[in-house]
Amino acid sequence: MMASKEDEFASMERVRFEGESCIYTEEVDGNEVGVVQAAKPLTPENPYFEIEIENGGTMSWIGMGIASKGYDGDKQPGWAVASAGYHADDGCFYKAPRMDDRNSDGKPFPMPLTGEPYPCLEKGDKMGCGVEFQSYGKDASNSPMKVFFTKNGMYLGGVFLERQFDEAMYPTVGFNSVGARAKIDLNPPVTLRRQAEIQHAAQSFGTNTAAIDIVKDCVADGADVNIRDAAGRSPLHMACAYGATPIAELLLEKGADPDVQDNMGLTPLHMASGYVRPATAKILVENGADPDLRTQRNERALDLIRNLRNATKETSMGGLVKDKRYPVMTEIVDILERITENPDEWIVPEPVKLDEKTEEGIKEAMENAKNMVEEMKKDPEKMKELEQAMELMKDPEFQKKVKEYAKDPEGMKKLMEEYKDKINL
Repeated sequence: MMASKEDEFASMERVRFEGESCIYTEEVDGNEVGVVQAAKPLTPENPYFEIEIENGGTMSWIGMGIASKGYDGDKQPGWAVASAGYHADDGCFYKAPRMDDRNSDGKPFPMPLTGEPYPCLEKGDKMGCGVEFQSYGKDASNSPMKVFFTKNGMYLGGVFLERQFDEAMYPTVGFNSVGARAKIDLNPPVTLRRQAEIQHAAQSFGTNTAAIDIVKDCVADGADVNIRDAAGRSPLHMACAYGATPIAELLLEKGADPDVQDNMGLTPLHMASGYVRPATAKILVENGADPDLRTQRNERALDLIRNLRNATKETSMGGLVKDKRYPVMTEIVDILERITENPDEWIVPEPVKLDEKTEEGIKEAMENAKNMVEEMKKDPEKMKELEQAMELMKDPEFQKKVKEYAKDPEGMKKLMEEYKDKINL
């Protein structure tokens, strides 16, 4: 007899399966969260799973991530202790190991992944979650160290897990909007999983002794060594930033592009220079990295390390050195000066300049805000309004509205009108 989809899951609350699709069964938005949790935890052999959004429902409130066994059936992943989640509606990451990490509603604060949220609002969007374990291999322990997430196979970043996560972690998915449905794949293709793992492992060198072995296995299983993450960075970028010279050597040997540029124009050589990694910089140079490629700020790797080294001195006249890495910075400067086309050129990017009108407007707004707060402190009712406003600013829906209206000349007026019932604006 063929096993049903339900057999893969140990608990289900307010959800049901129709073939491969998991569906939220409640008929009121935000009424109660529907949660489904896998019967087996993630392991070093199977550390990654994905869901595919088929319908976000009325509000796109779908969350996925990891949680301890028997997780609360009325909370999205990441809302309760020993859980972490990535949510489709706001594209943010949630993790709540301690009570003081939560807002007044008892929920953790949203944290954008890699500094920017990545919502999954389109049909077919895929959300992935993986765990890095303390050891690796068939008989490894199940003690998790980090959790990481992906959107449509694109690596979004990872974070350390506290001691509350020392137990086994189970794939967990939450639904909270009418009509929400998703396919849950607890065993995605090996190549797909390896694409996520290679991006994460390249920056885990130093904290995980198995990182080099993971990268080797990822390459052997067909992972693309030039895959790019949300910031446009390849595994080689991250290996160079973290000084993972053995991983950088392996990636270069397997065809990694030493001159790939990220969203800001940074190359792996820029990363090795900016993070002061002389051994990695030398390996890149030996493998033909172009030292004359420039960032969006017009900096070559030589400019970047010179500017960094120059900033470590108290004065430009040879004063006390503030950064003990000064000699190592000089080592990188020497390497790059020998191969850069015009070493005498020195680009020092100017800080972004605001036009006079914008600068005056910012100063005026800051002064007005300061005066308003001082006035409110004198009036308990006004202070209450301020507290309400501060709480509203944490609301993901409000944050989305702010972005929607940002380019609309009448945006502030519309925003105030829409939220007038929530706060006395």
